[in-house]
Parts: sequence; structure tokens; C-alpha cells
Amino acid sequence: MADVLMTPRLEVRPLTAADVDAVFAVHSDPETMAEVSWRIMTSRTQAEDRVAWELANEADTGFGIFLIHQGDTDVLVGVCGAMRRGDGLEVGWTVTKSFQGRGCATEAASALVAAIEATSWPELFATIRPTNRASQRVAEKLGFALDAKVTDDHGDLLIYRRPAGQDRAGGH
Repeated sequence: MADVLMTPRLEVRPLTAADVDAVFAVHSDPETMAEVSWRIMTSRTQAEDRVAWELANEADTGFGIFLIHQGDTDVLVGVCGAMRRGDGLEVGWTVTKSFQGRGCATEAASALVAAIEATSWPELFATIRPTNRASQRVAEKLGFALDAKVTDDHGDLLIYRRPAGQDRAGGH
């Protein structure tokens, strides 16, 4: 299980079974989820299922979803995390609307990427909607480069890849 990751402004801590309400709060907000590649949650049951799935993923990979809090407070900033996809890990982040545009996604994801790279994962990638320029900029700051454009059930997705061991350009 991954440890709590501390940055100058944020505490990024692994998800627990008690975090269903926090996951639902982030993933059910239409403004927060407007540009995110995941579907918006419409029920607490979806959050319960997602937390259970994420905890199983964490047992498999050593990483999963992390809650992002402001410093050592209970103020929820968002979530970030990684899940196994083939031989790589898909890295993602979602920051609540009130914290968007403040560098929180870059800061939290940078800490997560550094923790992952201390392990043996060969490749990291992120899937981002073409309209989500903010997340594209986060990926680029972390050393990810646009690799492909695909389509899923919800529209177009951009695939950004970051080979293992690549230096973080501009990360916090």
C-alpha cells in the first residue's frame, strides 16, 4: 500500500473504505466532472462500488486512488490515482471546481508520479478529453507527450504517455 504523499500545500493520501462520501462528492459534481473522462456518479452506490474496485486495484498494483486534501486539513481538493491497464499504469486526477486553476492537480500528480517511478512500472499514461486543456497542460508539465487519439463510448480521448524514468519537466 502506498504511503501518504506530502507536497508543500497538499496531503495526498491513499483511499480507504471510509472515503465513499468524499469520492461521491468529487465525482457527482457536474462542474468538477465537466471535462473529465470518467462518467459522473449519480448515486452513493456507484461510489461504494468504485471504492471497492479501487481498493482491489491497489492490492494488485500498490497504487490506487488518493484523496487530495489542503495541507493537513479535511478540506477536500480532489482525487488522483493510478490503475493498471495492460503493462502500464493509467494516471489520472480530478480537482474540485473551487481548486481548479491553482496548480493542485500538477502538484498532487507530480508527487504520485514520483512515488510510482520509485517502483518498477515500465510506462505511465493518461487519457484526457480533447476539450480538457487544463489536464493536457498538467500532463505536459509532468513529462507526458501526446501519443494517440482514440474514441470510447463517450467520445474522443487523447492518450498521453510518459516512459519510465523520464525526468519531470516543470512538476512541483
